[in-house]
Amino acid sequence: MMEKPAQATGYEFEPHLVGKILDEAGREPGNLPLVAYTLKQLFERLEEEGQTFTHAAYEAIGGVAGAIGTIAEQVLQTLGAEASAAFDRVFGELVHLERDRPPTRKRVPLVDFRNDPGATTLIQALAGPVCRILVTGEKDKTPTVEVAHEQLFTAWPRLKTWLDQGGDALRLIEHATEEARRWRERGEMAEELWLATRAIEVQEGLKRFGKTPSQELECFLRPQQVLLAQLNQDDLSHKQRTIIGWKMAQFGDTRPGVGLRPDGLPDIVWIEIPPGQIKQKNYPYEFDVHPFRLAKYPVTNRQFKAFIDEGGYKSGKWWKGFHRPEAPEPPKWSEANCPRETVSWYEAVAFCRWLSQRTDSRIRLPTEWEWQQAATSGDPTYEYPWAGGWDAARCNSEKSRLDRTTPVGIYPRGATKQGALDMVGNVWEWCLNTTLPPNLEMLQEDQGPVEGGQVLKGGSWNNTPDHLKASYLLVNTPDWRSVRIGFRLAQDIP
Repeated sequence: MMEKPAQATGYEFEPHLVGKILDEAGREPGNLPLVAYTLKQLFERLEEEGQTFTHAAYEAIGGVAGAIGTIAEQVLQTLGAEASAAFDRVFGELVHLERDRPPTRKRVPLVDFRNDPGATTLIQALAGPVCRILVTGEKDKTPTVEVAHEQLFTAWPRLKTWLDQGGDALRLIEHATEEARRWRERGEMAEELWLATRAIEVQEGLKRFGKTPSQELECFLRPQQVLLAQLNQDDLSHKQRTIIGWKMAQFGDTRPGVGLRPDGLPDIVWIEIPPGQIKQKNYPYEFDVHPFRLAKYPVTNRQFKAFIDEGGYKSGKWWKGFHRPEAPEPPKWSEANCPRETVSWYEAVAFCRWLSQRTDSRIRLPTEWEWQQAATSGDPTYEYPWAGGWDAARCNSEKSRLDRTTPVGIYPRGATKQGALDMVGNVWEWCLNTTLPPNLEMLQEDQGPVEGGQVLKGGSWNNTPDHLKASYLLVNTPDWRSVRIGFRLAQDIP
């Protein structure tokens, strides 16, 4: 069909060219139109005096694949915008890419595109009798589609450019899919997760190519829920808990009360503390504690940064009666979900004033007796927020040997009866009152601190069990900053 008509009209093929054309055309149904179109391209490249179809001319048109690519461009010009926009979606499924390997074609069930009209139109056009870039068939009685020739990956300029520009993203998706499977098999350990920045690259690639991740891949790219569930395991080491907390910070800690609200203000989860009476060894009388609300966690780095970003150190109204520092002292440990340390009592009160006005509410520091009521749930037999005495596995202390703060809330077994976390260990927490005989009328922070040192409760990451008892207190000047000191919010119940 090729050689004899050519000879009859004075043309000829260089040796082995016909066989090469037929080999590249393949044996799929519809290959004869591809051969015919390729011959037409060869004929149009003959010089006026030329009578021989050459290997050089065949290579110049890109072979059968290049010829198909030429007509594919013509077909694409006829499609609407929706079909053209589906190019990423279709070829993102039909091309398989691995690191350090050339692309290969992949057979995909047509049903995978049933909910994408643009993709369906594109497949029908590129698999039609005119073009044959794609071929359809069946596997196990399931209709399928695949790229007709792997030579198209280099011979069709559009597809080659697409692979050059998007190939790395596709390879990353394939690699992430395999790593997600291995991560699940190895027990979903936090330290084996990718960096969040790399996970974001995969998510962007999935969005670009319209790929739906498997459940394994979704957990690998957004592991927060898996990690949160792991915190409930009693046998985790302090280091393992810390790594989980760090990974949650990297991927975005979505727990209520840790970050910000949609309006950019600190998201505070309030715990209602019941009333009671607190007897403290420093005072010869009991304190009546009225019902109040206490924040579930200490104020985090992310929450305090909202105060800084909104000009908290530039506006004098938050610092009435205080010496306003020019700028905050940076925290020693900057993970977004770690408690904000290196803050003075003045800075903690300024934050309360700012958040009170911004939320149209009354937010303050807790008093010493309120703090102790919350830490013990009003039970005088509790030395710590839990029953049964000291337990090093329930908080971040000197016994943890971490020598730093940890993300808030990573010790759920250390919670109070009402659900407040990190009441002991991690950071000391500023209280509203001083150590002088308390005068409740003098506890209005708008008037500034009264004479005497400010009380701190709860102990920190480098304290021993005795210093972490709910009854223990520390005293220092209100301008004192330390990597061991943070604060927690309180609120009156109307």
